Amino acid sequence: MSEPPDDVTMPATPGGMPPVPDEPVRGEYSPEQPGATESKPHVTFTFARFIRLAKQMTKYGIFGGMGAATDFGVYTVLVTYAGLMPVAANVLSILAGIALSFTLNSRFTFGRTDHAWARGMRFLTVGLLGLGLSTAMLAGLTQGLQLSPVIAKLITLPLIALFQFVVNKFWSFGTLG
Repeated sequence: MSEPPDDVTMPATPGGMPPVPDEPVRGEYSPEQPGATESKPHVTFTFARFIRLAKQMTKYGIFGGMGAATDFGVYTVLVTYAGLMPVAANVLSILAGIALSFTLNSRFTFGRTDHAWARGMRFLTVGLLGLGLSTAMLAGLTQGLQLSPVIAKLITLPLIALFQFVVNKFWSFGTLG
């Protein structure tokens, strides 16, 4: 019996599409492949991935807004009713907002509840880094370019939110060794 030629095509499915092969596409990571490494997976941007990313970004924005509302509410209560100094109240209220945002994002946005302490510290680091970057950007836009503080905040807010989303997605909620 002879071997089939190498250029044999797979038969089409009833819908006219070729069947999906059982083996990974060249360049994809598969632990079954000898010599495969996870460090260089082939990334294909599909519509399904775009939708999943859009859903994650939406959830991240909603939960970030809830964190900001918590920050504002806790701050207001601590300053108005507990008599705390504004700076002390601000530190506590920001931490409360970050804690809520982390809890909601870890469970519902990224679905990663393992290594909670390590992920929480990374999330806090990203939050504080975002605070520093936004402060520097606001100073540059208001003092350097003489923009209105409100316009400057409208410029920095989406940039910092996008930065934090990307860093949190891949660092805070990425694979931990």
